[in-house]
Amino acid sequence: MIMPPSERIQKVVFIRHGIARHNLPDSFTGQIPNLRDPDLLDPPLVYQGKQQVLYAGHKLQEWWRATHQGKYVELVVTSVSAACNDPFVS
Repeated sequence: MIMPPSERIQKVVFIRHGIARHNLPDSFTGQIPNLRDPDLLDPPLVYQGKQQVLYAGHKLQEWWRATHQGKYVELVVTSVSAACNDPFVS
């Protein structure tokens, strides 16, 4: 299908953050975290979650370069949560 020049295709890619502290049971008791705990309102990523985010970023970059040669990402939207803005993975 040929589209008029005034139309364009937009791609939206969603990536969820990796494992954060509230996704794991307590290492001492094995209990599932109380999600009403204020400390877990905006939990940071754990080491494994940081590794997942880095891996996802590399895979996304490989895909973009292979399928969108010479084109740039026009817009990135992110959450303000700690898991989405960890300086370790930014």
